[in-house]
Amino acid sequence: MNQLNLDLIDAFAGSEFDEEFQKHGTHDQKTHGSWANMSVEGQTVEGRTITGLIDKLSEKKTPGFSIDIRTKQSAKDGFIASDMGAERVLDFAPLKASRASLRTALKDYINDHAELLDNKGSFFGAWVEQGKLYLDVSRRYGSRSEGVRAGFKNEQKAIYDVVNDSYIYMKDEVDERTNKARLGGNSEASQGNDGEGEGRLRGRNLASDRGQSVTNPHVCLGRYQVQKHRQGEHDQATHGNWAGDRYPTDSVKGARDGAKEYAFKKGLKPDETIDYTKVVANRERASRIADIYDTLPKMDRDAVDEYEALASEVEEQFDYMTKTLGVKVEFVAEDPYKTSKEMFEDVSRGTLKVLQTETTGAHPLFSDAQNNKFRAVHDYFGHAATGRGFGQDGEEAAWVHHSQMFTLKARAALTTETRGQNSFFNNRGKQFADQKVALLPEEFWSVPAVFQKIKVIRFAAGLKPIFKHTGGEAHAGSDDQASHGNWARGISAEDEALIDQMSTMGPSKEDILNSLVDAEQPDTSDLQMLVNNDAGLYEQATYGIEDRVEQAFQDAKYEYEDQAASDQANEELRNRLYEKIQDEMVQEYIDYDEDGLSQLWREQEGVEDFNPEDLHGAFDEVYGMSYDITNNAGEVVTTLSSETTNIYRDGGVLQIQGSVSDSEGNFAGEFQRSFYKETNDNGEEVLVVEHDLFRVAEEYQGSGFGTKFLAQQEAYYVSKEIDAINVSTAWDGARHWARAGFDFNPKYLERNIVEIVDRANLMVETLAIGSPARQEFDALMQRTVQTYGSDANGIAYNGLRSMKEDNFPTPNDFAMIGYGKRVQSGTNEVGKPIYDWAGKQLLDGLNLKYRKGLTQEGRTLNQGPIDRDGDGLVYDGTVREKPVSAVNSAP
Repeated sequence: MNQLNLDLIDAFAGSEFDEEFQKHGTHDQKTHGSWANMSVEGQTVEGRTITGLIDKLSEKKTPGFSIDIRTKQSAKDGFIASDMGAERVLDFAPLKASRASLRTALKDYINDHAELLDNKGSFFGAWVEQGKLYLDVSRRYGSRSEGVRAGFKNEQKAIYDVVNDSYIYMKDEVDERTNKARLGGNSEASQGNDGEGEGRLRGRNLASDRGQSVTNPHVCLGRYQVQKHRQGEHDQATHGNWAGDRYPTDSVKGARDGAKEYAFKKGLKPDETIDYTKVVANRERASRIADIYDTLPKMDRDAVDEYEALASEVEEQFDYMTKTLGVKVEFVAEDPYKTSKEMFEDVSRGTLKVLQTETTGAHPLFSDAQNNKFRAVHDYFGHAATGRGFGQDGEEAAWVHHSQMFTLKARAALTTETRGQNSFFNNRGKQFADQKVALLPEEFWSVPAVFQKIKVIRFAAGLKPIFKHTGGEAHAGSDDQASHGNWARGISAEDEALIDQMSTMGPSKEDILNSLVDAEQPDTSDLQMLVNNDAGLYEQATYGIEDRVEQAFQDAKYEYEDQAASDQANEELRNRLYEKIQDEMVQEYIDYDEDGLSQLWREQEGVEDFNPEDLHGAFDEVYGMSYDITNNAGEVVTTLSSETTNIYRDGGVLQIQGSVSDSEGNFAGEFQRSFYKETNDNGEEVLVVEHDLFRVAEEYQGSGFGTKFLAQQEAYYVSKEIDAINVSTAWDGARHWARAGFDFNPKYLERNIVEIVDRANLMVETLAIGSPARQEFDALMQRTVQTYGSDANGIAYNGLRSMKEDNFPTPNDFAMIGYGKRVQSGTNEVGKPIYDWAGKQLLDGLNLKYRKGLTQEGRTLNQGPIDRDGDGLVYDGTVREKPVSAVNSAP
């Protein structure tokens, strides 16, 4: 077995599940960053515990893992495809019920396939689907096309996309590959293709022909004319990848291109200037729409014509979507998607599931079939096209995009069905609106000129915000809202000044988002144009074409009694075959060397990959600072300075590493930050930052450096509208982050509480039954769980409460247990006292998941409480939302 990492196999075989995969031998590995903890989901398994790997098999989205057991690392990007012949399929249910049995199954597989796994580049893979555990030896491929080809070659059911944490199923890939090979264009090419080459002339030109006049088409090696468009058609320059800048990354290109083509065919002119990443629903307007919707009759006969126009145009759009674009639609009895991202992934594979009207109740005018089709086209051309979710802002974006595919008459009814009902839902405590056949006032049918959620009323630094309420006589005039919660404290003049200062420093949010996106990649049409327009490449691609054409011609040529008729028919046949075989050979050439051709395309187009050095100076403004360390006499003993040392992109994560030094240049600390996108509760992608590591040498702990260091960063995040800070704690971080205002991350709430309870059960002396500290702990646990008490088997904790409930404890509540009776345990090197108390011991060394919201629902630094999604709750400065009382707080 060539000493195939016996330490790793022993970890599987050992009696404890908390052994770690070690990067190094026995030295302190805390200096290596976040790998020693549960790091960013989907990025790496370095340092994950055995428990963590096994837990990956129980995840809902893509249960499984792939790890190189030689290096103990997982792939950070690329596509994972299994080799043929090493698969093992087991029933997962009994293994899931017994972690020991599951560990044994994994160990046995490694032993049985040791030599294969010892090969460089091999990965040990495990994944779960439909009650089965699949174990295999797999391999990483750099490009999607290579991974797909390996999947077909090895007869696999699916391959794994590492960066997007998703499976690519071979059954979905067959049609896609075939269509691209035949057509290489958009849906228009699909509709017009006659199978003999005519359709290819109608495809897009995304490379060499950009900006070329339709009246002066480019002649491709004398064989055929390559045009952006046929005479008289509109400029489709907006159809390429460059159009994606106005859309979120989840936007499905086929859906937005299809919407544009349909609108053109109907003589409509969508607004090409709208940035769908910034479309939001104005809360004041939504409130007015909700009030008006409430007063509309259920059946207004004068609105029937508009609704019939809507039904007719929906029918056309559905036919276009299913027949021209080839989308397969399935109407199902239960809600098919938990998040909008799941729907976008489905749509990107050419399928769409829709909750059928039969489940939710009939429409007052439309038949069930008509209403089903309406839901389908709205999900496709509204949500999937814009890449926006089902929250209030996502629904507004979907209405804006989809409404521009309708005539004004049909749009009137569409507005009631979508914008009207969504406004009602978000302003009536998430209460579904009654469906009506009636029209909202015409002012609401038009796309807004600007998009803004609210009118921001700034207030002087340090003062409490005063807002004029709207919503009736109860809130007329000014109302001092200081009584409405912690948000009313405002911010200090120092905080305001620091935020203003940091707003001019560091990289912009756009810079960070751009750094997370791969450089523009060519699609099939781009590569086809590259080959066809380059004489050398074309000659290589079509080498031997005459022989292939002749063979095909001999197999299919016509023989009529009339020789002239035969000659004419055969001449036409030969021309058609030449075009068809030419396309096939070009596509085969692309499939053979897609990576090399893609690199050549990027060089010709001037597309540059992300260069970390471009952001180095900017990030030094965020993470660089100096701080004087003083002793008890107020004398400066040294000055700590921080700076960034390394910036790089790891898959979809931008990593920032840095160090802290004293006046003599000696090591005094280190830090690491990660910027990445995650999906919020509304299914929308937001930018967050993970504080992976911040360690200060022991002699400087408690000096105030960390407080100032973190305050500067948080002011920067707030000024750039970063959504939240995530933290995985280690060492004494669970306490320090708690005192810095961090809250439990709701996604890991149960895990966090279990960690705290397990630690408490080990603190027999410090948290002795009946002690004051234990009484504090028990009181917090009663606020944390639905039922809490003791029975014959000991203490029972059941049923976690929701963090949104009033009085749910924060991490700082646990950190402060027994603080009033703290005792001094010593002094540090600069003479400052060190104290111990129960809460400090309780959280010491715990790996908890914290989160601090920065720009979430209900409050920003210059705004009061705003119920942005109309659910009766506002954000209170933590990751939670709290009741808004009886106040309509939308300014």
